[in-house]
Amino acid sequence: MSQQHNNPLQSHGQSHHLSSSNSPTTRARKITFAKGVFDVFLALSLMFFPSLLYDGPITYMISKVTGLATPNWDKDPSAAFGLGSLIMGCALAGIKAGQTDSEEAHKTVAALNGGFALTGLLVTLFAPHRYRSSFLLLASLQDVFWSSAIMRAGGYGFADTMGLTSPSITHLEERVGRQVRQGKETFQDKKRELREKDQGGYLGEPERATTQN
Repeated sequence: MSQQHNNPLQSHGQSHHLSSSNSPTTRARKITFAKGVFDVFLALSLMFFPSLLYDGPITYMISKVTGLATPNWDKDPSAAFGLGSLIMGCALAGIKAGQTDSEEAHKTVAALNGGFALTGLLVTLFAPHRYRSSFLLLASLQDVFWSSAIMRAGGYGFADTMGLTSPSITHLEERVGRQVRQGKETFQDKKRELREKDQGGYLGEPERATTQN
């Protein structure tokens, strides 16, 4: 009898678990976590095996199709290690963000990847002769994929994710305006205190003189 009574509760809990696991926030969290894990391997490859990315078959194919040069990491191996270190920091941030249901954390990771993707693509398109790099194009394209995947899974808008919406700008203006008003009020209070002290000292001298007489 008790088992029959518990079955509806168990089925309700299972359905609630399934619905929560398919929610947009959960999907965005999983993709964010996967991006963090992917960046760990990408960072390790850049730091210790840069030839796999700079001279790999995918980079070579992109260079052959687009005409972009493949970067020579032998001339500056510290640059590859430094880039790998930065990506490792992004990887840890992605893993941490992927362990929470905070939409703002997911948007931050998407904005980080989207910002890198946009700058990399713009440089490749408008300054190909100066910054021509098949690896930069490859890195930018994969960040376009990850950023758009997080935004699509969570239902986040591009402007909102990148912090370009009017509420974000309005919030920043309100915060700056509040700080300015607080500074003005503090200045007025200090000025009033000094004025009262000066008036008190001036009015107190004749009183002391009258008392002495």
